[in-house]
Amino acid sequence: MEVLKAGLKALGGEDAILGRKTIYIKRKCINHEYPEPREGTITIWFKRPDKFRKEIVYGEDKHVIVYDGKQAFYIDRKGSRLLGPTITASTLDGLKELDLPANYLTADLTYFNISQEIPGKLAHVVKVRQHGYTRELMFDVTTNLLQLSGEYENPWGAADKMQRFDRYRPVDGIMVPYRVEHWRANEVVLETEILEIKFNGPMEDSLFSIQESQPSAK
Repeated sequence: MEVLKAGLKALGGEDAILGRKTIYIKRKCINHEYPEPREGTITIWFKRPDKFRKEIVYGEDKHVIVYDGKQAFYIDRKGSRLLGPTITASTLDGLKELDLPANYLTADLTYFNISQEIPGKLAHVVKVRQHGYTRELMFDVTTNLLQLSGEYENPWGAADKMQRFDRYRPVDGIMVPYRVEHWRANEVVLETEILEIKFNGPMEDSLFSIQESQPSAK
């Protein structure tokens, strides 16, 4: 637990992280899950306690997930559809990751170790279990900043996912990793780099309305 607290302090503190009323982030991305790498953008709007909008754009293709606090919808050029409880639950779990690692303060810690797991860096390695998820969090021993988050189990079974965080910069008193790599089965599937970011700015509820989010008729 002391390692998590040290990591939170290095990021700017628990109060600063959990005290953000709104979060806006736009990232450029490279998706490697297509036959050829595909470039696009991912934009997230989050308004506490649980309103969420995510837009993924690749060229003329635009996909939107909206959660209005009660229901989640998926929207593309064909229209919208209500998401089922499993995907909705996964979406809500994704919201909590915006507060990483503060979202694991109440988790069960299964082990702690110091290991040369990151090339060129010594890391504190903490394994946590919470709500059916098992994750390893790796913190740089020198800076206490989170470097890796690996997922090995979730409520739906075994997993092999990892996020690698890099290029930390201060934003309104909080250290933010501007570059994130998403790995699956030891391969990079997504690379992202922040283009725009803002905390505690005005955010209209209409952003999270399914009616407002519908594609215009052609």
